[in-house]
Amino acid sequence: MEIKLDSRVGDIVKANFKTAQIFDKNNIDFCCEGGISLEEACKKSEIDIEKLIPELEVVVMLNDPDSKYIDSLGLDELSDYIVKRHHTYVNENIPFLQQKLEKLCNVHGGNHPELHEIRELFEGAATNLKDHMNKEETTLFPY
Repeated sequence: MEIKLDSRVGDIVKANFKTAQIFDKNNIDFCCEGGISLEEACKKSEIDIEKLIPELEVVVMLNDPDSKYIDSLGLDELSDYIVKRHHTYVNENIPFLQQKLEKLCNVHGGNHPELHEIRELFEGAATNLKDHMNKEETTLFPY
């Protein structure tokens, strides 16, 4: 996706979810104000758009640099990679997603009660995923 001044912030996040953290860091609301242009969002948040666009473009353009050599890893190296890369990523991002779901429920839950169910489902999935990763780290990977 090419990021332009008139790109809507919600569309940018839809195209690449990793941009959500950049918007969040810069206090740009991509949810309730997802329909506004990047230019308008930057003005509203007093952000220098000339600095923000390159930061967003880097995230959009990045490919997973590790994808080329994963097949060549031994079991010990692969398990270490999974823990350090994927488990760390999940553990760092679950709280971010929980925070966003909480805000979404607080702001829109009155008109959209289904959001509360989505939050509960996410909480259950997050718990199951953490349990699964813990089992991998304590049972599977030590062998």
